[in-house]
Amino acid sequence: MKNPQRKQIHFLLATIFSLTLLSSSAQAAVESLSFGFSSVASLSITADKSDFTLNFPDFLNGTTSDQSQVRYDLSSNNITRGAGVFLVRLSDTVPSVDLQAAFDHYEDAGGNAVLTASQGGFRTLSTYDVSLADKQNRAGKGNVLHGTLVVNYQAKITQDLEATVAHYTRTLTVTFVDT
Repeated sequence: MKNPQRKQIHFLLATIFSLTLLSSSAQAAVESLSFGFSSVASLSITADKSDFTLNFPDFLNGTTSDQSQVRYDLSSNNITRGAGVFLVRLSDTVPSVDLQAAFDHYEDAGGNAVLTASQGGFRTLSTYDVSLADKQNRAGKGNVLHGTLVVNYQAKITQDLEATVAHYTRTLTVTFVDT
């Protein structure tokens, strides 16, 4: 009596051998493709507030208002300028009151550059650009910046304020400059 298991093993080995022969005789065609890409310059700024109000505890010369903090999300892949990359200016001044701004801190979220304060402390704003931040390279060219700049705003009375019915509203223009 012949062993049926032995026939199955021979058949299985013959099948594996023939599959191996088929796969080793297969041919392939190769096509090479070239590709290119470019990265366009990108610059963006968004703020977490569109307006704020500063309140004074009294009306005397030298009094400072409460503070308002604004967070600016900044992103650039072509920031070649070093000094004065974050500028602030007022549409018009307020009589007897100075609006002031200060670089609080920068939260780095990536890139090879960061922002540092142009000058410490509060700076009085006017109708011309006042620099709050400069770029500092961390690696390579330092052209890529991505993070959040936190700025504190306050107002300071420069001359005793008399009672008035006027409510002063001014436009604050913030500019993020890359070149």
